[in-house]
Amino acid sequence: MGENPKTVSEMLGEALREIAVLVIVFAPLDRWVERRPYTWNNMWGTFTVAAILFALGVFLERLRAPHPEWE
Repeated sequence: MGENPKTVSEMLGEALREIAVLVIVFAPLDRWVERRPYTWNNMWGTFTVAAILFALGVFLERLRAPHPEWE
């Protein structure tokens, strides 16, 4: 109580950053469990998807954050 409720962009930004971490962790693990090779293309694809999700999450958070120079 007494805490400001989170905005939609804040919650979405947090969710996208968490999804990025899960992609980095579980994509290689999934390939290992299914005994499929993890190639350089898979690695770069996984990294790219995670980086895009993470950057989008940070971008949404920055849109929500107040800018001190505007005050």
